[in-house]
Amino acid sequence: MDVQYCLEHIRSRFPDLAIQHVVPITEGWDSLVLEINGEWIFRFPRRPAVAAQHRKEIALLPALANLLPVHLPCFDYVAAEFVGYRKIEGAQLAGRHITSENKAGIAGQLADFLAALHRFPVEQAAELGLPYGSPVAWRQKYVGLQHRTTELLAAHLSAAEKQRLDHFWERHWQNERHFQFSPTLIHGDLTGDHVLYDPASGSITGIIDWGDAAIGDSALDFAGFVWDYGKRFAEAVAQTYTPETDSHFMERAGFYAHIVPLYIVEHGIVTENAADLARGIERVKRYLLR
Repeated sequence: MDVQYCLEHIRSRFPDLAIQHVVPITEGWDSLVLEINGEWIFRFPRRPAVAAQHRKEIALLPALANLLPVHLPCFDYVAAEFVGYRKIEGAQLAGRHITSENKAGIAGQLADFLAALHRFPVEQAAELGLPYGSPVAWRQKYVGLQHRTTELLAAHLSAAEKQRLDHFWERHWQNERHFQFSPTLIHGDLTGDHVLYDPASGSITGIIDWGDAAIGDSALDFAGFVWDYGKRFAEAVAQTYTPETDSHFMERAGFYAHIVPLYIVEHGIVTENAADLARGIERVKRYLLR
């Protein structure tokens, strides 16, 4: 799949869209993205599983659109091969945007967004086709991650490193607090790449890429803040987050942040991307095995 392939499909399905200018955005894991005419975003799935994620977003986002204090993608163009929506203005929220002067304001906006999202009725989310992750199912999800990534890493770690990785997981399984939560609707991949920010106004303008949305542990939606901006910023968001949290909420968010390198390793193997694999292994050693 390349840019020309994508453009041919857009023109075939929507001939009335006059395509004058195209900017490909290729760094995403799941989709090849085209910005068209500076106005539209089109996403083409890189794998069949991502097409299923698009269908999930098509069902979910209209139900959320008027309930959340930020803009969400609204799919004006829908085809079997792609989805397209009007571009939401803003830059990806980066660490440089978060200063001592505006940290509280940004944290408060994210807390308000998450509070509204996590209050969405779980029953309605399930009716819309969102996967349900009870604490038991949630545990099995991470058992699967452990088994898959331990096997993938076997050829890349020393005996001592393998032992440290086993101990990391043993500590996790022994901590029952990691599996004590009330499931809510979650974004599921709330990293800085998916938070749009306007530096001029200091406002969060949009939240994009909802393909990993699910019913599960709300602490997961804080893990990207820990990973991208540090534990203190994530705690600042949690301080103004109004749903009641338990005493181990941020501990769970920290665990989810710690295992991000395992997903990078898995992605590198599945996509045969040597650079991602090397980056994932380096970060496993730095964050999980130290």
